[in-house]
Amino acid sequence: MEFEKMRSKDPMISTTDTTENETLMSVPEAARFLGVSPITVWRKLGLKNTTRELSCYRFGHRVLLSKEKHLLPYLHAHEQRSEG
Repeated sequence: MEFEKMRSKDPMISTTDTTENETLMSVPEAARFLGVSPITVWRKLGLKNTTRELSCYRFGHRVLLSKEKHLLPYLHAHEQRSEG
């Protein structure tokens, strides 16, 4: 991913809360992973209001989501269990 390279070079991106093999994604990449539109991800992030269903890392105007820390727990919390 392009953010993996950027994270290692950009001094503005801290690696203190992330592990070395953590996959960071942009909002469009996260939307493709979740199978939704980018606007849906922005709404779930709730950056302009208090309804926040999905967390993220924010670096100035840059928003990155961790597959392991943000997206997979969101999917597990919202998976539909089949009854029957």
